Amino acid sequence: MPKNVKIISLIFCLSLLFFAGIASANDIFKKYADKDEETLMKDLAALSKKQLIEEMDSLAKSSEGTGDINALIPFATELFERKDEISDEELLTYIKNPSLSPATRDFFVELYVAKHEDGNNLDEIKALLADPEVDKSTKTSIVTTAHFSPDDVGILIKLAKSDNGLLAFHSIKVLNSLDKNAANQLAEEILSNLNQSSKIELEAALKSKAIFLKTAKEKDQNYENLEKQFIQLNLDILKNSNDPELKDTAVFALSDLGSKNALKTILKSEFIDRELKVFAVDQNFMTLKRILENHPTREELNLVIQAMDILPITDLAEPLKHIAGKVKELDFKKKIEETIANIEKNGIKGNEKWLDHAQ
Repeated sequence: MPKNVKIISLIFCLSLLFFAGIASANDIFKKYADKDEETLMKDLAALSKKQLIEEMDSLAKSSEGTGDINALIPFATELFERKDEISDEELLTYIKNPSLSPATRDFFVELYVAKHEDGNNLDEIKALLADPEVDKSTKTSIVTTAHFSPDDVGILIKLAKSDNGLLAFHSIKVLNSLDKNAANQLAEEILSNLNQSSKIELEAALKSKAIFLKTAKEKDQNYENLEKQFIQLNLDILKNSNDPELKDTAVFALSDLGSKNALKTILKSEFIDRELKVFAVDQNFMTLKRILENHPTREELNLVIQAMDILPITDLAEPLKHIAGKVKELDFKKKIEETIANIEKNGIKGNEKWLDHAQ
């Protein structure tokens, strides 16, 4: 079953709750507000394809500005059931139709991709990305929904350069999975013009740059300098930006880097809230574990101790015990043993989703 259908099935019942709440806003709401699921779906099944689309679009237009499209789910479900009755040509016509609501057009993008869930034969819908008559919202929906290959790098670069909002953000995000060098070049352009770039562009660029640097460590002889520059860039954003979301993005970018130096910067920074430091330790526990397994210096051990004070993680207890047995300086040995005791008393298991995060 396509992912889209699974989502619709999981939250179908929610849609019934929203009819009653906003029935007064639209005659279609009034028509279906008091019906149970079985009756509602029977009534929708009796509608022609044209009627079904018109009623769904009417509901979508009434819901614009609310951020709530749950009432569309029964209509979307019925249309998914009939997807083989709707040709690709029809779907493309709906997707390009500016008189339909954005939510309706987005749905038809999803339906088109669902009909081609093997990822093949998507050239026609991807061709809309180069069509100046198709709006950016619809192009964003295509970028976030369709399957892309290295052959699509060129159009994704053009999209990213033509926009400073969500279309650019998601184009760069997809580029990261296809061509990290191309994504990094875009990131460099954005980050070299901080004052002229939008917040959304900066968020995408910071994320992209972190991904690139993480993969470049073993390949680029200039990595240490690049890492230092990137860390300083994020510190400057933390110190100088008045935008809380952008500042959080800077912290996440540092944490995404997965390096000892980035984590050290996060933990010592006075501009970063404790809850974000907790996130960084959680995300980087494997970085800390690898430090312990590779003959750590005293400075590195102090970093681990500082991190465990913020978020004790049980995976680090045994490596610390092994090291503590070799430490001769009594005061420092005591400090390590106190950290171990704190881990054993208050520690949590390392989050497995970050197992591949460390450099």
